[in-house]
Amino acid sequence: MEPKESFIDIEQIRIILGEIQKASKNSIEALLQSGEAANPLNLLITLASLIGLRPANSFDELKEGPISSVLELVAFHLFPHIRDYAKAGIPPVLILKALDVIKPLLNLYIGELQYGYLVEIFEKHGKIRPADEILVSVRTHACIVRGSAYPEQTEKEIVNIQGEFEDFFRHKIGLGPKKACELVKSLIKKAEQNATAYSIEASKAARDLEQQWREAKRTKGRERSPTQNQLLKYIKSPQDAFVFGSLAALSELAPFRLPINRVDLEPTPSEKEWDALIGLIGLTQKTRAGLVSQIGIQAFPLWVLPHGQVLLIDLSNTLDVLWDKFENVIKNEPEYQKYQDIRAKWLDQDVCSSLTKIFPPESIFQNVSYPDPDDSSKTAEMDHLVYWPPFVVLVENKSKQFRLAGQLGDLGRLRTDLKENVEEAFDQAIRARRYLKSVKSADFKEIKGGRKISIPTESIERTFLITVSQHHLAGLANRLASLRELSLFKKSEYPYCVSAGDLETISQFCEGPDIFLHYIERRLKIEKGELQVKADELDFFGAYLTNRLDLRDAERENVDFVQFLGWHSKFDAWMAHKRGDLQEIPASISLEVPDEILKILRELRKRDSKADRSIALALLEMPNETLQQLAGMISELKKFPPPEKVFRHGTHMSPEALVVVMMSTGRTPQELETHTQYRTQIEMYRRKATRAVGLGMALEDAQNPFHCLLWLQGPWAHDAEMEKLLEQDSDLIPVRGSLPGRNDPCYCGSRKKFKKCHIRKLEEKRRIAAPTR
Repeated sequence: MEPKESFIDIEQIRIILGEIQKASKNSIEALLQSGEAANPLNLLITLASLIGLRPANSFDELKEGPISSVLELVAFHLFPHIRDYAKAGIPPVLILKALDVIKPLLNLYIGELQYGYLVEIFEKHGKIRPADEILVSVRTHACIVRGSAYPEQTEKEIVNIQGEFEDFFRHKIGLGPKKACELVKSLIKKAEQNATAYSIEASKAARDLEQQWREAKRTKGRERSPTQNQLLKYIKSPQDAFVFGSLAALSELAPFRLPINRVDLEPTPSEKEWDALIGLIGLTQKTRAGLVSQIGIQAFPLWVLPHGQVLLIDLSNTLDVLWDKFENVIKNEPEYQKYQDIRAKWLDQDVCSSLTKIFPPESIFQNVSYPDPDDSSKTAEMDHLVYWPPFVVLVENKSKQFRLAGQLGDLGRLRTDLKENVEEAFDQAIRARRYLKSVKSADFKEIKGGRKISIPTESIERTFLITVSQHHLAGLANRLASLRELSLFKKSEYPYCVSAGDLETISQFCEGPDIFLHYIERRLKIEKGELQVKADELDFFGAYLTNRLDLRDAERENVDFVQFLGWHSKFDAWMAHKRGDLQEIPASISLEVPDEILKILRELRKRDSKADRSIALALLEMPNETLQQLAGMISELKKFPPPEKVFRHGTHMSPEALVVVMMSTGRTPQELETHTQYRTQIEMYRRKATRAVGLGMALEDAQNPFHCLLWLQGPWAHDAEMEKLLEQDSDLIPVRGSLPGRNDPCYCGSRKKFKKCHIRKLEEKRRIAAPTR
């Protein structure tokens, strides 16, 4: 089916683009004027210090935008005008003016990218299709977002993959990948040390000027000195005095203390290594002169300043650039085939390591073969198979390059890269699933080692398909449904697509496989739904840990677009603390559910049977409000424990499953299990439920109260025996925590609202029973 054409008022787009370009030109001119008034080089370094070298907990990306992108824009416009350093500091007013100019500059740049590209496409093809709108989004992402993973993750890739060719690169360009990583980390460390040292001096200067302002304010008018009068005239508050003092000192210190010479590093790199690094990622005035737009500057994060000094701010982006530059060096060489093999092997091992943090190691099978369902004379292969009954996880990895050219405007290359990184892997996973569906017992064998497994396919409850790319896919891994416009995923079925770095991070915070599998279910439900959700992977997972991606409220309110922002910050703080950038220990990162529910989930993981795993996923599917009610019911039961050898139960009905909690003291485990099963069955029948969880709790065993956990499922059907049991059961009084809301369906199964059915009868029963309670 041909993609639908998107209606866009191109004339309105041109008008908006013109306004953006005008505003952008004015902002750039104001920035250049500040630079000329202050000295462009001094201003560039001062702004880099202010924006890029702040403490890890002082930066708000939501308000200020990506640091690297902001600084790249400043460098792009100021670099052609830099000359030698000026000895004088910059007036704080000029610094504040420059900061005010920078704030809207990034948004103007984004607008110019988006609207300019739409106009460019329209003028070339005479129309704009949805596929072109996808490319606009991808191009914006590629131009703005920096860091495909945490720097530790990217460095690990460079060292373990490209580092295998250290000698080749050293002979080819004078610098190997391992040495390059050492150099850029040393540059960042030295810049941070320099900034810390002069920031202490700047803080002292700030406090001194604040104190001078306060003294001037306390001094009577006639007794003030000319200096004090000037201070009060231009600075209106002690807070402003502190800021002015800090900026004035910073502008005097940063230009001369922040830039780094080769000999400042320990160990000192050779001149050959230094020159090779500059040749690889250095932004010189000559390099800048060859750039036609801001897009190109992201490939040159090492600023080369007068007198051979350099400045490097963002380690994460720099490591990404190093990866790309080294890969481009080797890809046309005979060694490239070996390089690809090592890259693919490393990715397999990295993914296996992440999976091992989530699933029991014995459940993971790596690089397996199996009979090809499309040709019985052949075998097919799968990167990873996880059998965690009753669930099967099929994982395919792809380490193909995701080219910048495709992200910046070439639809053909973009489609090819996405097909090679996602769709082909998905097709391989689907083939394995097709094999599972075609036989009663599926046989898989690890290619190395020969470990075998036979899976009875009738017992499989769900199969999960995952594709892992080595790097981020420019924000498209979470928007696979939109790729139908590129003739991809035509059947509207999608895998859970994730980068290796994000999978590694997620694996650190999955307390059990149940959390990971339920997260995948929720992610794919969003992918297939009508509601458009924009977020990167760690924003998705951060939101999941808080609310399990429950978007029912948004769906009920007919909201058509939701964006998750800032949910990844908890992982950023965790990583910053881990590397020593953040001294304060961040809050614990874990699934946020009531304590009573958490205890149940942990007990289910200990038991680890098929039924236990199904119960865990059913509980995770319940919204927070339902889990709170269920936890309240359990707490209510504990407050009023039953007498010796007496059973007390509570029942909670939700769309996901019926939950029955049975409590006792002084009963044998067998008796508790029998009564729990009976009560679960009868309540399941009463409410016409198709899925039910039964929890049997022995209150005298504080260490292990859950003596039985049951999972029942099946279609409801009329049963004469069950009807008789219901009549005998009619006088039971439900526990308060198990009651539905006034407007919810009644607990008796009548499907009437609670307030229209049993609420009055129940209150009467409670009134009569109260004296003997």
